[in-house]
Amino acid sequence: MSFGAVAVAAGIIALEPAFATGAALGVALVAIRIGISFFAAEQWGLLGTANTIIGALLLAGGVIGFVEADFAGLAFSAFLFLALAVAIRSSFLMALVPLTLAGALASSTGYAHAVYMLTVNEPRSRSRSSLSSLVPRT
Repeated sequence: MSFGAVAVAAGIIALEPAFATGAALGVALVAIRIGISFFAAEQWGLLGTANTIIGALLLAGGVIGFVEADFAGLAFSAFLFLALAVAIRSSFLMALVPLTLAGALASSTGYAHAVYMLTVNEPRSRSRSSLSSLVPRT
């Protein structure tokens, strides 16, 4: 089911909607899941789970695009994936949490012959000259 959900989300993103449109569609699909869980029979649960995964991917993509892949967008997406993964018991969304956090921390991985690497870059600090430019002069 995860492969199909990713394919649907990728197909919607391939249409290149505005970021706000993608996020709104994601919220609507997650809301459909809430409606299904409260008002529909248990047989509709699979549809609700698929809608939640598609909605989470679209909402995360919309938010990340809107904030231009900033730390806040990636952190929001990780929290969204975590909350929805716990709510619907989705191992796929839970697997996306560390990958999203790795993107937020600007980390990378690599592989050479029989060697695995994980790199997490240290945040850049501002020099004193750049900090003094932030203070207004009187």
